[in-house]
Amino acid sequence: MNKIFILDITEELHKLNEILKSSDYETITFSNIQDLLYYIPVHKPQLIIVDDISKKNLKKIIRSYFFIPVIVYGSSIREKTYSNYIKKGYIKYISNNLEQENILSIIKETFFKGLAKPYLWDKELKINSSILNLRKIKNIILVILLCGLILVSYIIAKNNIFDKQNFAKLIKTYYLPYSNPTGLTVVGNELWVCDWNTQNIYIHSKDKNLNMIKIFSVPYMRFSCISQKDEFLWAYDPWNNKICKLKVNNQISLISSYDVSGVNITGMCFDGSYLWLIDINNKKISKYIPEEKLIFTESFPCPDSNISGIFIDDNKIIWTVDSNKIYKHKNDKNLTVESIFELSDEETSRHKISSIAVDSDSIWICIEKLQKIIKYPKNIMVSGL
Repeated sequence: MNKIFILDITEELHKLNEILKSSDYETITFSNIQDLLYYIPVHKPQLIIVDDISKKNLKKIIRSYFFIPVIVYGSSIREKTYSNYIKKGYIKYISNNLEQENILSIIKETFFKGLAKPYLWDKELKINSSILNLRKIKNIILVILLCGLILVSYIIAKNNIFDKQNFAKLIKTYYLPYSNPTGLTVVGNELWVCDWNTQNIYIHSKDKNLNMIKIFSVPYMRFSCISQKDEFLWAYDPWNNKICKLKVNNQISLISSYDVSGVNITGMCFDGSYLWLIDINNKKISKYIPEEKLIFTESFPCPDSNISGIFIDDNKIIWTVDSNKIYKHKNDKNLTVESIFELSDEETSRHKISSIAVDSDSIWICIEKLQKIIKYPKNIMVSGL
């Protein structure tokens, strides 16, 4: 039975609670946020519903258990005050004047798309705990480094390859309706993006607004890298430690998969003959032939210790990316770095660049948790070699 926690501080969710119980949902009601947070790991709810009383309580739930979907139940007049949370996909809002049938439909859809399913709950909790611990460590490091960053800031400014002010005018930023893009690839006039949180693959037209034209749902796999060549899509699923070969028609179907256990992959690309993988553990870029198994051919040293993406364009030029630099490689026996582009966008230095794609005119990057894709003009960057 699907389990729902209800935070009812104002005691106005009694009617909703009765509707849920009559529809075979198991509900547990709390009158304060402290008890609700305490019992989450005990009862493992798949959904949390809160009354429209306090954004502070909502933030505590989202920050503590971001994988559990949250619904706010209240007046339709107040819905706009939560627009930022709704836009980023953190919550859904149900107006209390909706018909019972519509309310149950929204709740059913939220259960289906949510990550707090019983068979995923413990795994998601581990991921949740790891991220919370990393946040704490990050905050401590930021405090320690604050004074040092001020002292060395002029050195960083000196090392910028491009004039920051002029170059910024040529950068195009696209804001996304999903929150955690982890991989992207160019397919003709389209840009394909996989999102870690929604487990979807989004197809955008490469027009001036990067309009979305199609969504593929892949509920049982979660991709961090994608690469498309000919009629097949290649994707890395770190949950199952698999490289997946997929057929794309009206839906995505699995053709074959390759086990990559023991390899910590941060980037992947297929060039039509070879599968290129970045293993951050040994800091190598390795080439494989995908037959019945992955057949290793050769490897090259990474140009940096934090390489997070690789792309091979139509001219067989190899591009890699780390936290704030793009590397252009010669396709020779040493994968020699021919040029380095240092990105001047401030946000790229504070967040992890998760993927790179390159077409004839532009270099595209996506950044985890920033909900955006940034496009750099390729010809301007090349002129700065």
